[in-house]
Amino acid sequence: MKKYNVTHPDFTGAAELSYNEGYLVAVSVEDTNMTARQVYDFIRAIPIKQSNLQQYTADSGSEVVNMNWTYTLEDFKHDYPYQRNMHQLPDIWKKLPPSDLVKISRSVKEYKKYCQREAHWYKPKIAAAWLKAKEYLNDWKTM
Repeated sequence: MKKYNVTHPDFTGAAELSYNEGYLVAVSVEDTNMTARQVYDFIRAIPIKQSNLQQYTADSGSEVVNMNWTYTLEDFKHDYPYQRNMHQLPDIWKKLPPSDLVKISRSVKEYKKYCQREAHWYKPKIAAAWLKAKEYLNDWKTM
Protein backbone atom coordinates (compact mmCIF):
# COMPACT_ATOMS: atom_id res chain seq x y z
CA MET A 1 0.00 0.00 0.00
CA LYS A 2 1.36 3.40 -0.99
CA LYS A 3 -0.09 6.68 0.18
CA TYR A 4 0.30 10.12 -1.34
CA ASN A 5 -0.62 13.62 -0.20
CA VAL A 6 -2.05 15.92 -2.87
CA THR A 7 -2.06 19.70 -2.51
CA HIS A 8 -3.24 22.36 -4.91
CA PRO A 9 -3.50 26.17 -4.84
CA ASP A 10 -7.33 25.98 -5.12
CA PHE A 11 -7.76 24.38 -1.68
CA THR A 12 -6.06 24.26 1.69
CA GLY A 13 -4.95 21.10 3.39
CA ALA A 14 -4.00 17.85 1.70
CA ALA A 15 -6.03 15.09 0.11
CA GLU A 16 -4.80 11.55 0.60
CA LEU A 17 -4.63 8.89 -2.12
CA SER A 18 -4.08 5.21 -1.34
CA TYR A 19 -2.87 2.76 -3.98
CA ASN A 20 -2.61 -1.00 -3.59
CA GLU A 21 -0.75 -3.05 -6.19
CA GLY A 22 -0.66 0.00 -8.46
CA TYR A 23 -4.38 0.81 -8.39
CA LEU A 24 -6.34 3.46 -6.49
CA VAL A 25 -8.23 1.99 -3.53
CA ALA A 26 -9.10 5.03 -1.38
CA VAL A 27 -9.38 8.81 -1.50
CA SER A 28 -9.67 11.02 1.56
CA VAL A 29 -10.46 14.74 1.35
CA GLU A 30 -11.45 15.22 4.98
CA ASP A 31 -8.33 17.31 5.72
CA THR A 32 -9.13 19.84 2.99
CA ASN A 33 -11.58 22.70 2.56
CA MET A 34 -12.78 21.52 -0.88
CA THR A 35 -16.30 22.35 -1.94
CA ALA A 36 -18.56 19.55 -3.16
CA ARG A 37 -17.85 20.55 -6.75
CA GLN A 38 -14.09 20.54 -6.15
CA VAL A 39 -14.32 17.06 -4.60
CA TYR A 40 -16.27 15.82 -7.62
CA ASP A 41 -13.75 17.32 -10.08
CA PHE A 42 -10.81 16.06 -8.02
CA ILE A 43 -12.07 12.48 -7.90
CA ARG A 44 -12.77 12.49 -11.64
CA ALA A 45 -9.28 13.81 -12.40
CA ILE A 46 -7.08 11.60 -10.24
CA PRO A 47 -5.60 8.59 -12.02
CA ILE A 48 -6.76 5.07 -11.25
CA LYS A 49 -3.29 3.72 -12.01
CA GLN A 50 -0.44 4.80 -9.76
CA SER A 51 1.90 4.92 -12.75
CA ASN A 52 -0.09 7.89 -14.13
CA LEU A 53 0.46 10.12 -11.08
CA GLN A 54 3.39 11.96 -12.63
CA GLN A 55 1.32 12.93 -15.66
CA TYR A 56 -1.54 13.99 -13.37
CA THR A 57 0.86 16.27 -11.49
CA ALA A 58 2.07 17.87 -14.73
CA ASP A 59 -1.46 18.37 -16.10
CA SER A 60 -3.22 19.57 -12.95
CA GLY A 61 -0.69 21.82 -11.23
CA SER A 62 -1.08 19.73 -8.09
CA GLU A 63 1.74 18.66 -5.79
CA VAL A 64 1.76 14.91 -5.21
CA VAL A 65 4.07 13.66 -2.48
CA ASN A 66 4.77 10.12 -1.35
CA MET A 67 4.01 10.15 2.36
CA ASN A 68 7.36 8.49 3.03
CA TRP A 69 9.11 11.56 1.59
CA THR A 70 10.75 13.84 4.14
CA TYR A 71 12.43 17.22 4.05
CA THR A 72 14.16 17.88 7.33
CA LEU A 73 15.24 21.04 9.04
CA GLU A 74 18.84 20.03 8.35
CA ASP A 75 18.02 19.74 4.63
CA PHE A 76 16.56 23.24 4.72
CA LYS A 77 19.57 24.66 6.57
CA HIS A 78 21.86 23.13 3.97
CA ASP A 79 19.82 24.54 1.06
CA TYR A 80 19.18 28.03 2.45
CA PRO A 81 21.59 30.69 1.11
CA TYR A 82 22.09 32.64 4.36
CA GLN A 83 23.30 30.90 7.50
CA ARG A 84 22.76 33.63 10.08
CA ASN A 85 20.38 33.07 13.06
CA MET A 86 19.61 29.44 12.24
CA HIS A 87 18.91 28.89 15.97
CA GLN A 88 15.47 30.48 15.44
CA LEU A 89 14.29 27.77 13.04
CA PRO A 90 13.32 24.73 15.19
CA ASP A 91 10.23 26.36 16.72
CA ILE A 92 9.01 27.63 13.35
CA TRP A 93 9.79 24.34 11.60
CA LYS A 94 7.65 22.31 14.04
CA LYS A 95 4.59 24.40 13.15
CA LEU A 96 4.84 23.95 9.37
CA PRO A 97 2.31 21.59 7.76
CA PRO A 98 3.78 18.73 5.69
CA SER A 99 2.21 20.11 2.52
CA ASP A 100 4.28 23.30 2.92
CA LEU A 101 7.51 21.32 3.19
CA VAL A 102 7.20 20.32 -0.45
CA LYS A 103 6.79 23.94 -1.48
CA ILE A 104 9.69 24.99 0.74
CA SER A 105 12.04 22.34 -0.62
CA ARG A 106 11.40 23.46 -4.19
CA SER A 107 11.29 27.17 -3.54
CA VAL A 108 14.44 27.39 -1.40
CA LYS A 109 16.54 26.11 -4.30
CA GLU A 110 15.07 28.75 -6.62
CA TYR A 111 15.54 31.39 -3.93
CA LYS A 112 19.22 30.45 -3.65
CA LYS A 113 19.61 30.89 -7.41
CA TYR A 114 17.81 34.24 -7.20
CA CYS A 115 20.16 35.40 -4.44
CA GLN A 116 23.18 34.41 -6.51
CA ARG A 117 21.76 36.09 -9.63
CA GLU A 118 20.94 39.34 -7.78
CA ALA A 119 23.92 39.34 -5.38
CA HIS A 120 25.05 42.76 -6.59
CA TRP A 121 22.11 44.41 -4.79
CA TYR A 122 20.09 41.79 -2.86
CA LYS A 123 20.98 40.33 0.54
CA PRO A 124 19.09 37.14 1.52
CA LYS A 125 16.61 37.29 4.37
CA ILE A 126 17.21 35.50 7.63
CA ALA A 127 15.70 32.02 7.24
CA ALA A 128 13.19 32.39 10.08
CA ALA A 129 11.81 35.61 8.56
CA TRP A 130 11.67 33.95 5.13
CA LEU A 131 9.55 31.11 6.51
CA LYS A 132 7.30 33.31 8.65
CA ALA A 133 6.56 35.58 5.68
CA LYS A 134 5.83 32.50 3.53
CA GLU A 135 8.32 33.67 0.95
CA TYR A 136 8.37 30.09 -0.34
CA LEU A 137 5.07 30.86 -2.07
CA ASN A 138 6.80 33.37 -4.37
CA ASP A 139 7.87 32.36 -7.84
CA TRP A 140 11.60 33.02 -7.59
CA LYS A 141 12.21 31.97 -11.19
CA THR A 142 10.34 34.99 -12.55
CA MET A 143 11.55 37.60 -10.09
